[in-house]
Order: sequence, then structure tokens, then C-alpha cells
Amino acid sequence: MENKKGFGRPKTQEELQAQIENFAEQKLPPIYTNEEKLFMKAAQFAKEHFFDFDQAPQGLEIKNKQAKEEQHNIFQNSSELAKINDIHNLPDNISPDLKELVLKLKDEYLLFSKEQNIATLRFQAECIKRYEEDFESLVNNIILQIQRGIKIEDIEGYIASGDEANVFKITTSSGIYAIKIYKTEWFLPSEGLEAMRRARSIENVSHLKAYSQKDRVMVMEFINGKSLYNTPMNECPVFTNQELEKFLDTIFELYKNGIAIDVNPKNFIYDNKTKNINIIDYYIDNKVQSLFEYIRDLPSSLSFREESPVIATKSTMEEYDKYKLRVKEMNLRIIDTLTKNFPEFCNEYKKDIENWKNSI
Repeated sequence: MENKKGFGRPKTQEELQAQIENFAEQKLPPIYTNEEKLFMKAAQFAKEHFFDFDQAPQGLEIKNKQAKEEQHNIFQNSSELAKINDIHNLPDNISPDLKELVLKLKDEYLLFSKEQNIATLRFQAECIKRYEEDFESLVNNIILQIQRGIKIEDIEGYIASGDEANVFKITTSSGIYAIKIYKTEWFLPSEGLEAMRRARSIENVSHLKAYSQKDRVMVMEFINGKSLYNTPMNECPVFTNQELEKFLDTIFELYKNGIAIDVNPKNFIYDNKTKNINIIDYYIDNKVQSLFEYIRDLPSSLSFREESPVIATKSTMEEYDKYKLRVKEMNLRIIDTLTKNFPEFCNEYKKDIENWKNSI
């Protein structure tokens, strides 16, 4: 819709589409992964728009409905909007509704476009183009089967179904992928895209390959294995020193690129064939925790399973004691691995590590 000076070339249609989708996200993101952001945005919104807080719920509902409608229209028509060459001179074949939307948001969009991160924008454009070229027809075939009322579990490639999305596994000439098809309005936050862009060359991490806001689809590289959380105790892997070192190295590499992880056993996938611990959930580091604090939380996460008792009662005491023993052993092993293989980290957090040892 508008060429930004300083990029050295006009934006491609996919880059414009990505920029338009980012703008739609900023209008009123309906989903936040960071609870602090949601709280801060809600508080700011209330402060800016309401003088009488008794009237806030009704006013908020009206404003949210209008903003969500605009957001939905932008998402659904982002590819068409990206074909506009001159935002100041709209083509005759544009629909009246879209024309009204563009004229209403034009100035706000132009201001927003000047602040876009070109690296993230180009990564988004690559993902959008890859979806259209490699995955759209395959995904549309799955969506068509769902719309026809075919039982989800009977559709080829079905993996799982949750409240938010259905997940399928597909194989193409370029690889094996996990297709996540969301059931309701969905968008991929720009912060999430930036984290995935930074992580795309880091090994043992889930990688975004393509997505579509219009079809509500995300395509990830397929990761073999089972989450540590869902692994029965009698099948739990006994990690080798090399496996722990490789896992820690992945975390350090993510941290160097400004990425933090969600230290949750559900987010660690162990592949028994490759012996890798893969990380499937990560985000832009907001510096709420230090690197040491993330590492310090790992032993409990690597030791906890779905069947692990969370509290010690008369009936769970034996299993609880076993869990605590596993955590203690994992603490000692991780400290040993850090000491032998990551001297810079140990020097930076020398006092913290000493306190950690003493607390075990």
C-alpha cells in the first residue's frame, strides 16, 4: 500500500500483506500470551477512554466490537489490500466496504508502517508466500473435509484436537510438517514471529515454516518424540551428560538471540532416536527473569511428569519422595554439566551457583 523509504527497494506484495496483518494485530489483539501486557493494555485503555468507571463495561464492549470487526476485515482481506499500489489513489475495482476501511485507517496505517522491522517483515513475507505455494491446497483439502462433516479422527494425518485447534501431520517433497488449524479467529503476534525469525537457524527448536491469517493456519516443522510431561515414569529417559550439555547449549543460544523459554515439561519434546531434547515454546525475552533463574528452574521441569504428585499426602508420600529425589539428582547433574562445559556462565553467576548448591 505504501513504499517505505530506506529499504532500498519497494516492498513485495507479501511484505505489504505482512505489514497490513501486523497493523490489524495492533488494532485490538484478542489474544495475549503475556498476562502482564494484557493487564497493562487494559489499564491504559480504561484510563484513556473512561472518566466514569461505572460506564466502562458498556463502553468497552462497544469499542471492542467495532475494533474486532475492523481487525477481522483487515485479516480476511490482507492479500487484496496488499495489491493497492497507491493508498492515496484507490483503484475503482475495490469494494465500497474496503474503500471505507482504507480511508478510515489510512493515516494511522502510514504512521504505523514507518516503525516496521524490515527483517521480521521479510520473514513474514517468506512464510506467507511459502504457505500459498506449498501448503494452501493441502490445508484447504483438510478444511473442506472438516466442513463436510467428516470425523476429525478419520482425516488423513490427524494427530490431536484441542479447544483452540486441530493438528495434522503432512508429508511433502520438502519434509514433514505439523499443520495447526485454529477453530476461531486467530493471529500470530508480531513478537511471536520475531522470536521465530531469530530462532530459525537454531537447532533442536521448533521452526515456523508458513502461516495464513486468513485460513487461521500455522505450519511448523514436525518434531518426533513425546513431551516429558506425558512420558510415563517407566519410560522416562535417563539423560546422558552429552544430552544435557546439548540441551543447555540450545538454551544459551536462544538467550544470546534475545529469546527466553517457557520452562514447562510440556514444552520439552524428547526424541528417543536422535536423543535430543527439543524446545517447542519460546518468546522474546522481556528480562523478567535472568538466565540463571531459567536454568535454576530446569531440574524440576526435567523431572516432573503428568503422574508426579504435586503435594505430599499420606497416599502420595512414596511417589512424592521419589520425585524430590529425581529433582535433587537433576540439580546436581546440571550444576556439574555447567561447571564442566560453561565456564563463562559459571563465572558470571558464581555466587548464585554456590547458593544453589547449598540449597540442594
